[in-house]
Amino acid sequence: MGRTFEYTIKVTNISKNLVLEDVRVHQSTTEAFSIEKSEPKTDSGDSGKTSWSLPKLKPGESRQISVSALSDKEGVEAGCL
Repeated sequence: MGRTFEYTIKVTNISKNLVLEDVRVHQSTTEAFSIEKSEPKTDSGDSGKTSWSLPKLKPGESRQISVSALSDKEGVEAGCL
């Protein structure tokens, strides 16, 4: 509690011939969880939801989102993407 932790989100275009454009990744969060920083940076979003934009993913391409977050309360955060 009160300590920063890090995690990575991997996003992959599993298609063989389709380029994905304007890909959005959403993560639901609780009030006990806050994102301190990420790369790429988060988009501004609604309360309880964080999102990232990836402009383009080529077939078979993967991108990573590196996140540094803080838990404000004890317990389990069952984040959902």
